[in-house]
Amino acid sequence: MKRILLVLLQILGVFIAFQGIQVLLTETRGNGVAIYKIGFIIPLNDQSILLYGLSFCLFGLLLIVTPVIAKTRFIFRKSTSA
Repeated sequence: MKRILLVLLQILGVFIAFQGIQVLLTETRGNGVAIYKIGFIIPLNDQSILLYGLSFCLFGLLLIVTPVIAKTRFIFRKSTSA
């Protein structure tokens, strides 16, 4: 069960990071124009695209790396207490 949860977290992280990359690669710019990604309405100006795109990428990477870190800490904690 734990392994399934860790894999699902990593898949969710890849999805969110991919959405962030899509936001960063959006070429359309302008005032009064927006896109809808992962429940957020993102205005298509340079600052918003960088803010939301980098935030999605960093949060996705955090979700990808968290199960690996949790697994290694659990393994080390197990081996030192024995």
